[in-house]
Amino acid sequence: MESPAAAIVRASAHAEVVVIGAGRLGRLAGEVLGATTHQVAMHSRCPVLVVPEGVPLPSRGPVVVGVDAGEHSRPAIGLAFAEASRRSAPLVAVHAWWMEHPGAFDDASRWADGEHPAYEAEELSVSEMMVGWAQTYPDVAVRTEILRGEPVPVLRETARSAQLLVVGSRGSGGFAGLLLGGVSSRLLHASPCPVLVAPSAARPPLEP
Repeated sequence: MESPAAAIVRASAHAEVVVIGAGRLGRLAGEVLGATTHQVAMHSRCPVLVVPEGVPLPSRGPVVVGVDAGEHSRPAIGLAFAEASRRSAPLVAVHAWWMEHPGAFDDASRWADGEHPAYEAEELSVSEMMVGWAQTYPDVAVRTEILRGEPVPVLRETARSAQLLVVGSRGSGGFAGLLLGGVSSRLLHASPCPVLVAPSAARPPLEP
């Protein structure tokens, strides 16, 4: 017999969006009781809207999208622009970064956002990822935020005033939040607003 997650994933191949509850975190850190939610978000062939439990659904506020410097960010960015346009909402593109190993004479903690030498490179990477989308959606007002910090608290805090948080289903690199593993699982189950997961552009075909 097919598991609930497998059945939903199979149905997603012919759907525009899958809507599913967030579930809860278990007693042990990282133990997800909403395992079906995680599996569906990771393997769905269409976007997955994860609705938090017991949280009033916001009807106002911006759409927030997590942006990384890799190709895997493009589906999330495109989906976020489309949703912002459909909702007549502004879009906030958030890139979280952190210098893991500052040099001997470079204490990263003493630099404010926008002042660290690496900030310009991070800003350029995000700008390159956003090129073209503003022309496609001229009705969407866009603001970019380059924030130094861990991706989960950065996105969660930014999403407090949002009506929707958009993330990618796969990824790696500087923005670990785009990897649908421990970090994004925590966003799915602890976001203050609904989370829309954009499917990866390249996925293996479903078995017949």
